[in-house]
Amino acid sequence: AVLDSDELARNDLALMARAYEVPLGVMRGVAFVIGSLVIALTAYSTIVERRREYGIVKAIGARGRHLVALAIRQTMIVAAVGLVAGGLLFLAGRAFITFGTTPSSSSSPHPATSDGPSPPLCSWPSWRRCCPPAASPSSSPPPPTGEGEMAAGRVSLARKNLFQDRRRALLAFSGVGAALVLVLVLDGIFAGAMRQVSAYMRNSPADVFVAQQDVRTMHMTQSALPPDTVDAVRAVEGVAWAEGLRYTSSIVDTGDGQRTTYVLGYGVATGRGGPRRIAAGRPPATGEALVDDVAADELGIAVGDTVTVMGEPFRVSGTSTDGTNILNTTVFIRTEDFARLHGDSVAYVLVGAAPGVAPDELAARLAAALPGTTVQTRAEFARQEANVVRDMAADVMKIMTVIGFLIALAVVGLTLFTTTLSKLREYGVVKALGAGPGRLATTVAAQAAWTVTLGLGFAVAAAFALGAAIGALTPNVTVVIQPGSVLRTGVGALIVGGVAALLPLRRVLRVDPVTAFRRP
Repeated sequence: AVLDSDELARNDLALMARAYEVPLGVMRGVAFVIGSLVIALTAYSTIVERRREYGIVKAIGARGRHLVALAIRQTMIVAAVGLVAGGLLFLAGRAFITFGTTPSSSSSPHPATSDGPSPPLCSWPSWRRCCPPAASPSSSPPPPTGEGEMAAGRVSLARKNLFQDRRRALLAFSGVGAALVLVLVLDGIFAGAMRQVSAYMRNSPADVFVAQQDVRTMHMTQSALPPDTVDAVRAVEGVAWAEGLRYTSSIVDTGDGQRTTYVLGYGVATGRGGPRRIAAGRPPATGEALVDDVAADELGIAVGDTVTVMGEPFRVSGTSTDGTNILNTTVFIRTEDFARLHGDSVAYVLVGAAPGVAPDELAARLAAALPGTTVQTRAEFARQEANVVRDMAADVMKIMTVIGFLIALAVVGLTLFTTTLSKLREYGVVKALGAGPGRLATTVAAQAAWTVTLGLGFAVAAAFALGAAIGALTPNVTVVIQPGSVLRTGVGALIVGGVAALLPLRRVLRVDPVTAFRRP
């Protein structure tokens, strides 16, 4: 293939863009929904808090269309100011990412996790245990009746404050949920990519893999071993069987479309190096190839068609499964065809352990008997392969996770602040009945917990639905929502809710009980 430098650069760029196309598309779509919900929540809260002023304007002759135009102008102002703020945050964030961070593949992509346990939000029983009220002498008067009712129904008070305006509550839950969906779906996309890219190793019958020295993955690497390495492996005690696997990167071309592919040459007689399952057709004969079913659907390949692989035409004898990931696909040919086109060396040796021999023990024996090679168990090989995707995605995941949690923080803070401002008189009543700072703080914290919990529930349901939709529309992308990811996101969301509660808490603690007796 003869290419000029510009065409080669475009092809490389297209390959990398393909890997990030779906994650970036999801981020853009979810971010647009989040922005719309935040604008709607801000505009709605502003209009609700100014109903009296709208009434005055209407009383002096304003018509309905004038009020609608006023509300629309307010919303457009919010959107415009948000656009400017977003541009400034983009410039600041880009500068910070470019100059203030260094790539790291060892840190966790989830800033919500920490080395130590996170302090839980105190419920009323734990508050009483941690910070009991000062003991009063027996001669002290009993607490006011209203205080006891407030303590018994404290969570109810928080719930009623939050849900009294159901439209605002729905916007808040949706905004928090959309922000957390961003975290869950991105985590699910990369978890699915790690599972896809290591599928061949996990499904292989081999207990141990032998590769060229310092080669620990198949993705983005090349390995070459002398053909007699297979015989040397068979001679090691504890080896039940050994089979060479030939491997390289190439292109599968139909004439109308093409995909980057791994080409694997395997022994058809045993099938040990072949695909996990053949979806249609049969194993390849001389001059034939197996194409993955996902790539076949994408490129319009049917059994019996002819495709070009490694510069040679091959007839498609069937389709296999679990061979396409976010970056490339897989094609299987006979080991004899591979040796004819690419030389006699083998890339990896697949090794089966004899009964009673543990894979770790066998790997140690092979490493001692074959210096100058890299020997790994199947589990270790699959883990190293998954780490390639994890390393590529670590920085992107950290950035988007932080952005998702910051958006959730803003939405929860905005919700609690507007709810608190609209209920200052009620808080004055509660304070006049004898509620102390701890009880008021617990009420605000309960509102934050309600907001975060319902938002997280919405996010989990939406993440599963969005993952199913992505899988149906883009079969080479799998979204895997793991329990650990949901747990990490939930812990991070609770921390976000606790931080967001600090803003309205200051107003609540400073409210004057006299407010309860002023005429509105």
